[in-house]
Amino acid sequence: MLPLYSSGDYVGGRLKNQKELEDCVGKDCIIKTKDQATYIRRLAKGKDKRHFNLVCINPHWKGNAEPVIYNVEIQSAAPIIWHRRSDD
Repeated sequence: MLPLYSSGDYVGGRLKNQKELEDCVGKDCIIKTKDQATYIRRLAKGKDKRHFNLVCINPHWKGNAEPVIYNVEIQSAAPIIWHRRSDD
């Protein structure tokens, strides 16, 4: 999530359903996958309309073992429209 978002920060967005996922492509989103995992990633198109690629917001960070997660089925996504830094 670095450098835009840090651990402990608060983010929020408006949830988009399956029919609206195409509108989220290219945006930083809170993403819930079909297997119930949650990510904050940039959404990109996948191999077909049902699958998307989840792109790390900072792919050059050396601590990132998986900068892109390919062809994931998504349950919902919320483009980030609100961000508040933690007081820590």
